[in-house]
Amino acid sequence: MGTLSANHLRVISSTIRLVEKSLNELQLILSGQLQLTTSKIKKNISEKRRQELLLKLKDLRKEISDFVERFQLNIEITTESQIINSKKSFLEIQLREISPESLNKKYGINTEFNNNYQLLLESLIDRITTL
Repeated sequence: MGTLSANHLRVISSTIRLVEKSLNELQLILSGQLQLTTSKIKKNISEKRRQELLLKLKDLRKEISDFVERFQLNIEITTESQIINSKKSFLEIQLREISPESLNKKYGINTEFNNNYQLLLESLIDRITTL
């Protein structure tokens, strides 16, 4: 294979990064370490199959590492503070999208919203922005 262009490498690197993140999420799910409040994951895989999948995930991570090395893909270097600030901004935007004002603009006025909803929402936003 010839040399890949910078555009090719960027797209390949981004895709492999997303694959790696999804595999990590699968590992958290299979190992019971993913903790969610708004949804539940019902276990329906035998322990034997769970262990097989965890081993396959480990092998896949090794293959990804080899792939990255083989094609000299860009390794994204991000500081913890960059990730935290990015997540804070994203979460604040998402929560502001469900403010009474925003929902009323998008879906029409709903008088069911009360001050308690607004106060709880603002509390969530404030707590997230102070992370």
